[in-house]
Amino acid sequence: MNRGRYRTLNTLLFIGAAFIAVVASTLEPSPDGVGTHLQLGLNSCVMLDKSTVPCPACGWTTSFALIGDARFIDAIINQPFGAFLAVITIVLMVVAACEALKPRDCWALFHACFKGRETQGLGLLFVAMIGAWAYKIVQKVIFLSPLP
Repeated sequence: MNRGRYRTLNTLLFIGAAFIAVVASTLEPSPDGVGTHLQLGLNSCVMLDKSTVPCPACGWTTSFALIGDARFIDAIINQPFGAFLAVITIVLMVVAACEALKPRDCWALFHACFKGRETQGLGLLFVAMIGAWAYKIVQKVIFLSPLP
């Protein structure tokens, strides 16, 4: 890929990741650990409303907002996979900015590290997401449920 296209793609990646980071940092994290996305005009979680069991993404926006407030431990406690995604977004933003300003083919290095292991990587991400979902279910249903 030519340098101009490479820089353009990295600039677009930076803009997208920066937009997410800026929006996340402007949100007020919900004290309930879920529902921060309502500030964006989105609907509440249907699964949580109908069954009191959170969906796999419940708490992700709150974790992004907590990372935006530099409350890393709170973000991990709230939703570990959401916190992971927020940190990855920030890393993506920094690498894309560096690559847009002075290309060094960092993405080629990243690709070389995972070449031939894409399926295992995606499988690991899926297991981590399901594990974080199970954690959120236990947290929301067992520990944070109001007592009768």
